[in-house]
Amino acid sequence: MKNNSCYNEHEEYFTEGVEMQNVQLVNARKASNMTQVEVASRCGVTVRAYQHYEAGQQTPSVTTAIRIADALGVEDVRALFG
Repeated sequence: MKNNSCYNEHEEYFTEGVEMQNVQLVNARKASNMTQVEVASRCGVTVRAYQHYEAGQQTPSVTTAIRIADALGVEDVRALFG
């Protein structure tokens, strides 16, 4: 059995074959010089949940999406989650 996920030294989460990665979310986080751990902590979600949002495997609730946008300094939540 092949394990498709792993952590690297930057605590990033990667999954092979994910085609719906939220590039806007990833780019906004990197532009804010924040790690996934930092964003998750500021938003009150688990790191795993945040990683799933970036990977496009889950969609956050409206409240969580707003908290993520606030943490990243993005005024329009639609810019991150369409």
